[in-house]
Amino acid sequence: METWGRTTGGFDALLQDLAMLASRRQRERGVHPTKWLLKWQTQLSVSLAIHLGRALLDALPNDAQRSHSFGQYACPFTIADEVDAVVSQMESD
Repeated sequence: METWGRTTGGFDALLQDLAMLASRRQRERGVHPTKWLLKWQTQLSVSLAIHLGRALLDALPNDAQRSHSFGQYACPFTIADEVDAVVSQMESD
C-alpha cells in the first residue's frame, strides 16, 4: 500500500479471493454472507486516514500540536488510538 492508500492489483486480487472464501464459508454454515471486500476496504481506508493524519500532526512542532487540543485529549488521534485498542482487543477475544 502506498502512502496515500493506493494498493497494487495483486493486493486487490488477494482481498477478493479472501472475501470469496469467507463468504463461501459463511454460506456453508447457513449464515448470510458479509460483504467482506467492502468491509475490509473500508477498514483499511479508515485506518490509513487516521494514521496518516496522526503522522501529519506529529510532524508539526509541539506548539502547533498544543493549539489543536480537544478537551482532555492532546489531539483527536488519541481517541482513535483508544478505539484501535478496543477493536484489537475485541478481535483477539
